[in-house]
Amino acid sequence: MSEHIPYPWQQDFWQRIVQQIVANKTPHALMISGQQGIGKWHFAQALADYLLCLSPKSELACGQCRSCQLIAANTHPDKKIFIPEEEGKAIKIDQIREISTFVSKTAQQGGRKVILLGPVEQLNINSANALLKNLEEPAGDTVLILMTHVLSGVMPTIRSRCQLLPMSAPSKSVAVGWLNDLQVGDAETLLDLAGGAPLIAKEMVEGDYLEHLQIFVKTLDSLSSHSNDMPDITAATQWLPLSVNHITQWWLQIIHRILVNSGSSDDVLDGDSMDNLEKGYGVTQYVQRILSAGRHFNRQWLLKFSDKLILLRQQQLQGANPNMQLLIEELFMDWHVIVQRSIRQ
Repeated sequence: MSEHIPYPWQQDFWQRIVQQIVANKTPHALMISGQQGIGKWHFAQALADYLLCLSPKSELACGQCRSCQLIAANTHPDKKIFIPEEEGKAIKIDQIREISTFVSKTAQQGGRKVILLGPVEQLNINSANALLKNLEEPAGDTVLILMTHVLSGVMPTIRSRCQLLPMSAPSKSVAVGWLNDLQVGDAETLLDLAGGAPLIAKEMVEGDYLEHLQIFVKTLDSLSSHSNDMPDITAATQWLPLSVNHITQWWLQIIHRILVNSGSSDDVLDGDSMDNLEKGYGVTQYVQRILSAGRHFNRQWLLKFSDKLILLRQQQLQGANPNMQLLIEELFMDWHVIVQRSIRQ
């Protein structure tokens, strides 16, 4: 069996696309979209393996045929993967030109040719236009599998030439069950911190994610205190090791909780979840104070600030490389204004 097997929460999506393939209605271009951390790229890999397998079994790649052996060795001549050469950077036009060359050739194994590309929102304008030409004039039995975290960040002309497969996050029960099988610790709490994305929850216990999260919420707690003093801009240096992706992701989650809990006495999570957070991950006391202060913040200002964070997140995914020191200082000041205005209401 192939090493790429769809995750439990992806079975409905898998059945839908496999039925198309079996009915000889394989799309020439498929775009898988959804939030980060739910396994879209893994799904794309599984689909590529299935399309190239010579003798699929139980609607999956067999893992044993000549084609599957080449895939396992990363030497299959009819499978090409195109991702940014550096994390967070754009997919370059030279890479897309390589796609054009690949598409024009005959499949060496006598079957399909499969291209995996993503995240699509990280194409710059030149590479996006070059890709568009391949989508307009697909050559031979070639299937392009595209993946995006931000569908709105993909050119409409590219979206319109693909079959869209919007992939939702798993239900909490399914995701927690999967994490429990991996024995990662407090699965429910991790999943909450990860915004419902099980793969991000899994990564939390494998690196310095939680340490960085603690730095973020501790500093944000200090910024959120009702004080007329200017924020300590030197504290921005504590966030320099953090990525734009994490800063925006965590901040947006905080704002979402503030908006949801406005007028409620429930500051963070309830009961055992809160205790587990504080004991296991050391962030609850800070998050609780932020959300408590946030109940007094103006909703319109919060929404405007969240729009700014979303734009920053999209720009980062498209390869933007901001000056982190200046960016963080700017965000500090924006948040300080929100806090101070709430005092004057």
